[in-house]
Amino acid sequence: MKKVLLTVLILCLLFSITAMADGLNPAANTFPASDEPVRLTVMMLGARPEVIDWDTNYVTRYWEDKMGIDIVWDIVPSATMNEKLAVTMAGEKLPDVIIGGGISKDMAVAYGAQGLLLPLNDLIDEWGVNVHYFWDYEPIAKRSMYAPDGNIYFLTGYANAEYSHNSMPAKMLINTRWLENVGMEMPSTPEELYEVLKAFKEQDANGNGDPNDEIPLSGAAGRIGAYIMEAFTYQPFVDVAKDYYYQEDGEVMACFTQEGWREGMAYLARLYEEELLDKECFLNTSASLKMLTGAEGGNRIGAAEMYAHSAIVDLSLVDVCREFSFIEPLKNADGERVTAGNQANIRPAFFLTKDCSNPEVAFRWGDAMLENPFESEDLHGLNAWWGPEGEGWRRATEGEYGLDGVTPAVYKRIFAWGEPNNFNLHESLLRFAGREMTLLQVTDIQEEVVNGKYNQTPVYTSATQNLYRPYAVYKSLPTMLMFTEDEVATASQLAATINSYVNESFTKFVTGVWSTETDWDSYLAELEQMQLSALLEMYQTAYARQFGE
Repeated sequence: MKKVLLTVLILCLLFSITAMADGLNPAANTFPASDEPVRLTVMMLGARPEVIDWDTNYVTRYWEDKMGIDIVWDIVPSATMNEKLAVTMAGEKLPDVIIGGGISKDMAVAYGAQGLLLPLNDLIDEWGVNVHYFWDYEPIAKRSMYAPDGNIYFLTGYANAEYSHNSMPAKMLINTRWLENVGMEMPSTPEELYEVLKAFKEQDANGNGDPNDEIPLSGAAGRIGAYIMEAFTYQPFVDVAKDYYYQEDGEVMACFTQEGWREGMAYLARLYEEELLDKECFLNTSASLKMLTGAEGGNRIGAAEMYAHSAIVDLSLVDVCREFSFIEPLKNADGERVTAGNQANIRPAFFLTKDCSNPEVAFRWGDAMLENPFESEDLHGLNAWWGPEGEGWRRATEGEYGLDGVTPAVYKRIFAWGEPNNFNLHESLLRFAGREMTLLQVTDIQEEVVNGKYNQTPVYTSATQNLYRPYAVYKSLPTMLMFTEDEVATASQLAATINSYVNESFTKFVTGVWSTETDWDSYLAELEQMQLSALLEMYQTAYARQFGE
């Protein structure tokens, strides 16, 4: 027994001596990670132009001092990052670390299989601290990081959407002054909405004396049907954009083949035919909508499938903004309200290459970036986001509240977003932005008008939490659904072809080029010719492999 203990002690001593000789701090979450400066070459993909000097920036120096590293930046703007990445990954010598959104999940799987990216599994087991916290905080995160071969090839940034108005993106604004003018109340069903829109069109709802200038319902390209279709069928949203695929009890489905999809398009076609839906709805932009709401003869729009006042009205037109209020999801045929909720925003963002000279220190830097700054009373982690206290952010004072108007605030960002500075990197690095980041920030929610502009923040925040969140359903496929190298090319090609056809078909059905009565079966048959069944099977396989029980 004494010999065994002696052997163990010797081995521990040797490990300690080796670590010290290498200058490494052998304890996870102890800083600096190295007593001797470790040089790391770092390619920054999609570098923010607001950063004045990456080498002398406060956040660069913050991490160099904290970790015991010397960062040698290779700054790559978004405009050239795809070309630069391709050349780099084909070269003989890779940087130690790659940061940024230029490497997609599918590219990461391919580069990992080719041996160009290091698997992080063992590093996470040995050195991971904040990664494990992240996994506990957001349950979907762990499975989102595993490639089909069982390896983890990246760390991810994280943004929780719980208190963001983008978490419930399928919203609609309706003009309450117009409602009063036509003597009607907020609609609660598709049929009630139809009657309201019809009244808007027929009764000079804007009250300017011209009975023919009203546009009852409008919206911008890509947003038509975002709100209304959810009264007929589930339509998922991913990153504030319409998506088509979801899972129900583990089965992957396409919303555009459901009977409810046909019924919803028939409803929209009815609105379009009766000129209750803007004839330019598939061409509109936010700018063109603002021209209509700011028209010389007065606002011309009665309702819009948009997510914020700023998407349809110039916020300086305070009186016009006041007229628009959000409306709850419409009741479906079963009397239920449903809206699609956005899941957590998780993206590949931090990679160690095969040529990384010191994987331990490099990984510990990535892990350190994932600290939740609100777990510590001193909030020191905010310095790594926005620069030093007093310059990039300040502590909240008594009487200041967070986004919900009830919870006492903790901090406030005090620099102008988008303006160049040299005290932060404008969120270019990994960041753990949990629900606290949004909830606990000082928000000017008491004032209706701020600097001469309508303060929409409290309005869409309240709407998100009170009108939409009670009806949120989360069934969209995870953003980090990953395919094997053999699967990805086929899946991408099939999805691109099918999604394009669905978009084109939607426009044709709504505008009356096709009929939901006579052309629906041929539409479904064409989807089968495009191998929709094969695509759904591939999604099903990937989903079961990565997120199945």
